[in-house]
Amino acid sequence: MSQENRKIFNTEGPCDPDLHYMVPAIDRQPAIEGLIEDKAYFSIHAPRQSGKTTLLNALTRKINMEGTYHALSCSLFQTNEANNLDQGTSYIVDLLSHSVAISPEPAISALRDKFPSLSRTPPILRVWKAISFLSISLEKELIIFFDEADSVPGSTIVSFLGQLREGFMNRISVDPKIFPRSIALVGLRDVRDYRTEIRPDGESRGTDSPFNVRKRPIGMPNFSKSDVIHLFNQHTETTGQKFKDSAIDKVIYWTNGQPWLVNVLASDIISGFLKNDYSFPIDGSLVDSAAINLLTIPEVHFLSLAQRLKEPRIKMAISTVISGSKAVALPSFHDDLEYSADLGILKFDDATDSYSFANPIYDAVIVKTLHTQLLDSDIPMPQNRWMDGKTLDMNGLFKAFQVYWYENAEILSEESELSKVIDDIIFEISNTVNFTDGDCKKNREDLKKSKNKVFNVINESFCVLVLCAFLQRVLNGVADIPPQRQFATGRKLIDICVTYKGYRYPIEVKIKRNISKEAAIQQLLGYILHCNVSEGWLIIFDRKPGKLLSEKSSFETVVRDGKRINIVNC
Repeated sequence: MSQENRKIFNTEGPCDPDLHYMVPAIDRQPAIEGLIEDKAYFSIHAPRQSGKTTLLNALTRKINMEGTYHALSCSLFQTNEANNLDQGTSYIVDLLSHSVAISPEPAISALRDKFPSLSRTPPILRVWKAISFLSISLEKELIIFFDEADSVPGSTIVSFLGQLREGFMNRISVDPKIFPRSIALVGLRDVRDYRTEIRPDGESRGTDSPFNVRKRPIGMPNFSKSDVIHLFNQHTETTGQKFKDSAIDKVIYWTNGQPWLVNVLASDIISGFLKNDYSFPIDGSLVDSAAINLLTIPEVHFLSLAQRLKEPRIKMAISTVISGSKAVALPSFHDDLEYSADLGILKFDDATDSYSFANPIYDAVIVKTLHTQLLDSDIPMPQNRWMDGKTLDMNGLFKAFQVYWYENAEILSEESELSKVIDDIIFEISNTVNFTDGDCKKNREDLKKSKNKVFNVINESFCVLVLCAFLQRVLNGVADIPPQRQFATGRKLIDICVTYKGYRYPIEVKIKRNISKEAAIQQLLGYILHCNVSEGWLIIFDRKPGKLLSEKSSFETVVRDGKRINIVNC
């Protein structure tokens, strides 16, 4: 379904109540008003299409209506076209001036003709003077929300934060009137990450910004179950069409409350599947169908997600999750996981102390994106000859995979730029090791261990992606491979279930260095019992160097508790 036809549900921007239903934005993040009362400078970060701009618009309107303070919202997105500091700071000032001119608050818009020309002011003072002018000119204290703050490029973001810091300090030590009561930087990332790309030596993680030392950053939470019920009840009250409990549960399962996904699933069911027939109640099976269908559509939202996967920091985080490894024991890699979670790609589970994909839909989209290159390789896939219309010869299929892996693993590794990814990350590791502190031998040993850990993490995720690509290419369209794998850091196993003609074929994927064979068998046995079938497949990859792939390949079957365990060594 095209984006313009999705008019039933919406989380972005003001809405016509006859066409749209919304979860109140301010209710989703009530702590912000308290921060403003505390005169805090803070950051708000959340993934795209999660309601950030809606929140800023709602807060700005509410603050101006209440009359205690003035509020101004200014988007900095267009600064991404700046080529240098002078141009970048001029863009910020111009965007501030434009926001003042279009502000619906009369006291602010009245300043549009008085806004100073700062073209001859040095770039390192330009933003400070513009903001200070607004603060001094208004009778009430000012709050500014800078949206899309992480769009500010290069050295401009460093200068911008520095000027905000100076204004913050002057407000404290000189005159509270000289700078805004509160400023929020809003974007996809935490403010601590804005300068990491510019100064990767860690300087941006210090205390040279009021945004780092004053308050913890705020994220935009996903919809809770009560939020989803509130959203869908608006539709029920308008049309009489009901969402069954099973539908609510399935929406939460597939989306984990991600606002854009929640809205798109509901819209696609109502407008796409049911053609606005409000007499038909919505149940869990419809949500399942909409979720699977969504994965086949080249949505802009998913294309944006795919672009993010090209970043080395996210590649490392994703590889850690796919391989089931614990994060490499370097602070930068833990930061990569947190960074990916800030962007809404991953989520952290306190109960299991692990990271996983943010929701099953992202799981499927990310894995599909990562193995697209493998699927598009010039290396031919074997023809599907393991189905007779009734059963699937999974043993024959995996014996064919062993041959495919033996013949093509190294070539696929080169084509997937595996070596380049590892080199980029190891270069980052090398920069974190100090070889001049007198203990060079220990540091070199630590560097070697870190290299080995990175190599293992990337290699293990590569094994899983090749297997998923193989199954997808050979079976897709005939057998069903639901996007419900269980990827998580520290898990050390991947669950896959292939379904054909109503029969389930449970698969466990392991890396040899991570497991004992008997423990893996017991885990697969539990999965077999869960699927209520008589046999399952344990795929074990051996990536230790110094041994030919042909020597690692074997196939055996053992019986445990009356269940057949087929062990495929690759």
